[in-house]
Amino acid sequence: EIELGIHHKELGLPWDQPVPEELWPKVAEYCDNDVIATEAVFNHLSADWTARQILADLAGMTVSSVYGVVGLVSKKNISRSVVDFLKKEDFADGVSVKKAKSGYEVSLYVVLGNEVKIAEVVFEIQKQVSYVLEKNFGMPFQLINVFVQRVA
Repeated sequence: EIELGIHHKELGLPWDQPVPEELWPKVAEYCDNDVIATEAVFNHLSADWTARQILADLAGMTVSSVYGVVGLVSKKNISRSVVDFLKKEDFADGVSVKKAKSGYEVSLYVVLGNEVKIAEVVFEIQKQVSYVLEKNFGMPFQLINVFVQRVA
């Protein structure tokens, strides 16, 4: 909101007490402005969000084709004892894309196969993902993180 020059004003009402009826129009106006501000921020950031989704999908498809990778797993459930591998349409759940000052940083959450050299597979993932993303988007990616969640 600040970047877009949208003024945000708090009402200063206690959250744990009922709002007096004479202030209801003021609360309604505040809510209207809040919705307008949220829509403006969403519209401003939607292209960036779409770009991150495309990046995540492309990175996920690339990772899944690297020898030694069993699958992508959700970054949200890394502490679970049961591993649910992601389907193609859910690859974005196993890939995190962050915008940095001079490009993007990509983090991948993977399960590797048994009896593979982890360092070699991780290097291959980084190399292939970096190549595919740079080829398709025409810009270098600052960092490709690979988080091995499990060896199965």
